[in-house]
Amino acid sequence: MNFEDFLNSKAGKRYNNSMYLKPDGSPRNPKFLQGRHERFQSLIDNSKNLPSTTVDGQVVGKTRPTGIGRVWAGTLDLLTGYGDRDQLGDSGYKKNPLTGFGGYSEGYEAGAGGKPTIKKGYEAIDELNKGGGAQKEGTREKEDGSAFQDKLNQLEAMGDRGANRNLIRAQIANIPTLMAAGSLAQAEAYRGIAQESSEWGRAIINNPTYKAVQQWTPPGKVKYFT
Repeated sequence: MNFEDFLNSKAGKRYNNSMYLKPDGSPRNPKFLQGRHERFQSLIDNSKNLPSTTVDGQVVGKTRPTGIGRVWAGTLDLLTGYGDRDQLGDSGYKKNPLTGFGGYSEGYEAGAGGKPTIKKGYEAIDELNKGGGAQKEGTREKEDGSAFQDKLNQLEAMGDRGANRNLIRAQIANIPTLMAAGSLAQAEAYRGIAQESSEWGRAIINNPTYKAVQQWTPPGKVKYFT
């Protein structure tokens, strides 16, 4: 905003007179008016893109001051006649040109005494807070149905995970039994090998050729058979 625009604005119009300006339009006290111009420009810059929320059907600042800060900010707005330092918009549910706050939120319109009321075809986002925001009628029913289905899917997934965990637990519990069964099978195999070896050994020893070779082999020599 240039200096001329400032003088023609709501904030600068009080200085757009001969008390502050020379006949050629230049400021009598440049430093003073420059300070006012910079202050207003800073207010404009700080009023842009502020986060908003809905309270009682009205758009207000989400980071608006509270307590004594709100009182002081509102007093400055009233004394200066411009700005939206309290982030509540202009009086009478009017939209402030700097912040955009103060007007009716989407889905609301003027009711009795200008108080916001939900438009036809809209419903409250939260039935317990009718002034906290509105949405197209039927949206809540659709979202509730989706939320219910999501909950069913969650429960089903939990059931699947529980079944898998139970299966794993059962398998872990069976490990000693499986190990014991494996040991028994191994013992049975060893017993069979030992039995076959013994029977094979007895057959060799009882073989006449083996007996003859053993008798012929000199003492101390390796015994063998053919």
